[in-house]
Amino acid sequence: SDNASWIYVRGEESLGAQTAVFFHLEYGLLVTTGEMGTPLSAPRFQAVGVKNPAWGRFLVGRWPTYYSADAPLSHNAIYDAGPYASGTLNVLGSIGRNLRYFAGGMLSNTVRYDSPRWLHTGFNASYSFDAQSPDRPGNHTLNFNPTYNNGQLILYWNTLYRARQPGGPDQAGLSYDQHAHRLGAAYQFDSGLKLALLWDRNQVAGSAVTEQSLRRDAWAIPVIYRQGPHLWHVTYGQARPFQAHGQTVAASGARMFSMGYEYALSKRSSLAVSYSTVDNQAHAAYDFWYPTNTLPMPSGMAGYRSQFIYAGIKHTF
Repeated sequence: SDNASWIYVRGEESLGAQTAVFFHLEYGLLVTTGEMGTPLSAPRFQAVGVKNPAWGRFLVGRWPTYYSADAPLSHNAIYDAGPYASGTLNVLGSIGRNLRYFAGGMLSNTVRYDSPRWLHTGFNASYSFDAQSPDRPGNHTLNFNPTYNNGQLILYWNTLYRARQPGGPDQAGLSYDQHAHRLGAAYQFDSGLKLALLWDRNQVAGSAVTEQSLRRDAWAIPVIYRQGPHLWHVTYGQARPFQAHGQTVAASGARMFSMGYEYALSKRSSLAVSYSTVDNQAHAAYDFWYPTNTLPMPSGMAGYRSQFIYAGIKHTF
């Protein structure tokens, strides 16, 4: 199944003096059918740019913004062999219901800058025009993400602002603004153990928000241990009950737990097994955040528990 499958082409041309232009073209891939470019195998990274180790990298195109940039802090199926369902975005992404006001994504019409590293510190900053048009002026996204990484200690801050985002299909002319912040820290011990902590706040307000405004806080604790070809990971996280127009909505939180093991057959091939679960309170409807990891749920259903058992192989070619 499509748990972490994609295909891409990338390349670069040297301009001299360590400067190069580059391109990256990537699509999701449904390995069960071979389809590309469908809603469940959407276009991913698509960009052209210029880079130099002395002054950094500029790119324009479609690029991931905010949602998965904290991969160095935790186990992340985008790079490892496990399923997306084992990741912290199950509770760190949405507000109250799976994919509702999900913070960030693969944003088109993005201009991005990645700085070089100075004293283990660097940042990336981006501006996305989103779907700006004469009848939708001001629709844009700003993202700023400074990090510190000395090889053992990682400190992380990510902030997102999305302006005049359109409402649903039945909300013509309505919009909302979104502010999201994520803080994180991790420490890599010499023994191979990594401990991390993530905190996230997602808030929206505007005419497209039925409750006028919503705010959700969430946190997660990933634990990762690598020893030779072996990798063990455990993650526990909670989405706290969210606030609607300043009032806490009782029993609107959720908990997630995942654990797994991976074995590297080589530098490019790994076997993996994992178990993940999301347990909702009575008025919450969180689920595994990636669409192909979920089952169809009746509209309005809440208070359920989802479980995901995975065994698979990943090969990078």
